[in-house]
Amino acid sequence: MKINNKSGAEYKSTQENDVGDSYIAMNYPSYSRWDIVMAEFGQDYDSCVIRGYRPAVVFSLSAYNESSPIMMLIPLTKRLKGVDRDYHVFVDKNDCKGYDASGIALVEQMRPMDRRFVNRKIGEVVDVHMHAKIEGAVVEFLGLRSD
Repeated sequence: MKINNKSGAEYKSTQENDVGDSYIAMNYPSYSRWDIVMAEFGQDYDSCVIRGYRPAVVFSLSAYNESSPIMMLIPLTKRLKGVDRDYHVFVDKNDCKGYDASGIALVEQMRPMDRRFVNRKIGEVVDVHMHAKIEGAVVEFLGLRSD
């Protein structure tokens, strides 16, 4: 089944091909939690969600990523807008290995991503305090605090 969005782009329904698509995606590399990767977030200019080819932090657990065709990504932006929001985390390039730009982790834009749309690893968030900040922002954003 094919579906058209308002701009006329065609999308194939995944109901026809779930098994085949998952099998194909599993042939693409898996990444580890805290890797910084380049991923394609799509080109939906009719919405306010993040789009385009951009860096993102892998947030799902490494063991999950190895056994699944999808992983959870938190997109990064170089625009230092909304730094004071609880669900935006400033990621300093000094807290990373192999990544040469500072920016904002947009926790509210976290989403599952098919492995086929993740191109390559470009770095890694290595500072454990930064890990805690990002985890804390996810907990805050999803309302998972128990206090």
